[in-house]
Amino acid sequence: MTTEQHRADPATDPLPVPPIAVDPEQLSDEALEAEIDALLAAPAPEVPRAAPRAPRAVLGVSAFVLSLLFSLGTGIALALFFAEQLDAATIVAFTAIGLTTASFATGLLAVVLGRGRGWGAAAMAVSLISNPFVLVVGLGALQVWSS
Repeated sequence: MTTEQHRADPATDPLPVPPIAVDPEQLSDEALEAEIDALLAAPAPEVPRAAPRAPRAVLGVSAFVLSLLFSLGTGIALALFFAEQLDAATIVAFTAIGLTTASFATGLLAVVLGRGRGWGAAAMAVSLISNPFVLVVGLGALQVWSS
């Protein structure tokens, strides 16, 4: 297929260029200006735009994974408490409180920004449930309520 055949085929040329029928050297200045004005007045060809991409869910997924990892800190603190190593259990519990609060904030950020809203909401739920402070307050409220 030659270049002339390719340009003449509108199916393969996204912006077909109309052939020039008259030599510009042979046109008068008025005719040339009229031709230029006609070309400038013609509407510009529409360029197809790419579809907008959905935001990535990396923030929500990472918040969820972090909340699962930080919930292990609560489990380790409970294991140390039941092994009667209270100093180590206290340090790990305070660390778990800070880390689960951070993963809750990351999940909240994912929900607000729309970067993995479902994962962010799940991260917030896991962080809230596995936070040692929330566990102590919640279990204490259940004990008072059941009495």
